[in-house]
Amino acid sequence: MKQTSILFMIALMFFCVSIATAAAVPTDKPHVQVVFVLDTTGSMSGLIQAAKDKIWAIASTIATADPVPEIEIGLVGYRDRGDEYITKVSDVSPDIDAIYSTLLDFAASGGGDGPESVNQALWEAVTKIKWDNDTQTYKTIFLVGDYPPHMDYKDDVRYPQAAEKAKEKGIIINTIQMGDYHETTPIWKQIASATGGDFFQIAQSQIHTHYTTPYDSEIADLSRKYDSTRVFYGTRDDMAKVEKKAENERKIYGASKDAEIAQRSIYNMSDAGKSNFTGENELVDAVASGKVKLDSIPADNLPDSMQKLSNEAKEKFIADKLKERQEYEKQLAALNKKRQEYIQEEIKKNAAKEKDSFDSKVFKSLEAQTADKDMRLGAEVK
Repeated sequence: MKQTSILFMIALMFFCVSIATAAAVPTDKPHVQVVFVLDTTGSMSGLIQAAKDKIWAIASTIATADPVPEIEIGLVGYRDRGDEYITKVSDVSPDIDAIYSTLLDFAASGGGDGPESVNQALWEAVTKIKWDNDTQTYKTIFLVGDYPPHMDYKDDVRYPQAAEKAKEKGIIINTIQMGDYHETTPIWKQIASATGGDFFQIAQSQIHTHYTTPYDSEIADLSRKYDSTRVFYGTRDDMAKVEKKAENERKIYGASKDAEIAQRSIYNMSDAGKSNFTGENELVDAVASGKVKLDSIPADNLPDSMQKLSNEAKEKFIADKLKERQEYEKQLAALNKKRQEYIQEEIKKNAAKEKDSFDSKVFKSLEAQTADKDMRLGAEVK
């Protein structure tokens, strides 16, 4: 056997050992579905920025759970009748890149009369999202806003009915009130109480703490290189999905701070985040895991750079990509460890403010409620 084939077989054996080890424990992963229902009217610019800054950290925190879960996140943005839109619904998906790309488009605008279309947003979150029917799935909504629902819209499904429907589906609604408008508080408390959820209140001036570190720029640069180790294959329809994923990634790199790119890399290297990193039809992982064999893939389903290669050259190409990926993983893991240690020191300085932040409130609910589903969260990721 030639040297290139030997290199590939060694890499493949490494992955097979990992898979065999994983097979020694139960393979059924717990399932987590989280939907953020966010007020996107003019007063919510700080909240929207907090969500953009923290969604990767929240996903990475969930990924620390033991056992490792399958994670899906969804979004519902809401305003009011007469605004540019009433609601924008993004169904739950393991493709967090796609959800984050949608979130990047959210901007605070509209509103103005106080009450918002909370009733419609909550009802659509409960009924339009593809919630898992499994009673063991942890399903939760975080309703976040500052003003109560309009109760004068005659064709609305009002919030008590939405909360009752959520309870029937096993969905916990946690409510986070931004500010202290007195008419909002009893309604937010009622919604949370009806589904066994938590109620929190956050001052607009204390939405979140945003941490930057000396490692962020290098991590962001390595993350781009890490992403470049993927090789996609498939039919024309498959490749159209791949291009959409690539479009989302270009948008993320173009619009995100280095700190968010660093948080994304933490998630993508976790067991839970693997599906977000590879997406569908990723060849290096598919071959290394034994999901497909290179010689079984039609040439025209391979990328142009591989179509005319011999089988041995194809094997070497994939083995080289795998080796490159593993090296980037080592570098990113070391830098992200340093980054988290740096942030932990900063958190100590901001302890009073940190405990009242948006993401800390979310973590508190997730920690308690996933424990009820026999999951244990690790350390909160920032």
